Amino acid sequence: MEDKKIVFLIGSSEIGGTEKMVISLAENIKKYGFLPVLIGLKGKGEFSEILEKKDLKFYILDLKKNPFSIIKLLKILRKEKPLILQSFLYTANIIGRIVRKFVHIPVVISGQRSTDDWRKWYHWKIDLLTVKWCDAIISNSHAGKKVLVEKGIAPEKIYVIPNGINFKKEVKKIRKEEIGIEKNQPVVGCVGNLRKAKGHIYLIKSAKKILKIYPETKFIIVGKGNLEGYLKKEVKRNKMERNFLFAGFISEPEKIISIFDIFVLPSLWEGFPVSLLEAMSLKKPVVATSVGDVPLIIKDGEEGIIVPPSDSESLASAIITLLKDEKLRKKMGEKAFEKVKNYSLEKMIERYVSFYNEVLRIYKI
Repeated sequence: MEDKKIVFLIGSSEIGGTEKMVISLAENIKKYGFLPVLIGLKGKGEFSEILEKKDLKFYILDLKKNPFSIIKLLKILRKEKPLILQSFLYTANIIGRIVRKFVHIPVVISGQRSTDDWRKWYHWKIDLLTVKWCDAIISNSHAGKKVLVEKGIAPEKIYVIPNGINFKKEVKKIRKEEIGIEKNQPVVGCVGNLRKAKGHIYLIKSAKKILKIYPETKFIIVGKGNLEGYLKKEVKRNKMERNFLFAGFISEPEKIISIFDIFVLPSLWEGFPVSLLEAMSLKKPVVATSVGDVPLIIKDGEEGIIVPPSDSESLASAIITLLKDEKLRKKMGEKAFEKVKNYSLEKMIERYVSFYNEVLRIYKI
């Protein structure tokens, strides 16, 4: 029997939770009789660099620099003839729906990856005008589904499949000394692309209060993005350069998360954050904002501490609470590890494969 071809359309060139999940999904659906093809729409970057090292078929277009790349996209889709086109992130969702008007694609699935608080009214208007051209929407969070329903999209069109991660039995840790950190120096860290949604500025603001009590604390920020320069300036302006390390993009973040004493997720909005799951799998206590499905993953006072978004004071207080109590950190870390077992990569793959087969059965493909 011929493999069922599925095209994944991704509106990003960076590597974040969504891109990691798409790559994991593509690598793991082959054994279930699906043939994945990935198409990136925003040019070369960390995403394409990782794909070059994988045994996956992919194309990289750059619609921003060359709008006529849309013609190339149509040619690729006509050549590949997928049974399913699944898109991820806003731009790819809209384009994935529109190209269906020009190329025969039996099933089109859009993806909702967060609550998308960044959107203006016209983004929602375009979404609502084009949603009729997709057959279903898969949201990685209940919070994402709730937002779509509130905006006027039929709930029966939206399905929730949470993210999952691959639990690694052994993690090769980065040694603290390798990156200029003393053995007993407390480490607070976060992982995420350096953009507004991730709320790094509130971690930087909270550091001022934390350092008054724990002046040796080292803050590690893992990731790249358009706010990198601004965030570094804020650290310098507050004379905290000695206490901050901007580690950049790390392809295997678990290597550095493993040296964190506390993992922080200061996001302003989220869906179902992969970095949070990664930290939990390494038995790290968490301080996270009450956004997206985070409160469903982390119970306040159990696996970590939940704080309001955009609140550096609450963030600082929660981090200080954990810094002063090693037993509490260990207890929360152990509970986090037990909780994250519910979100394995295997379970996520099974849910996607089941969904694909069901939708192909419904449409008699």
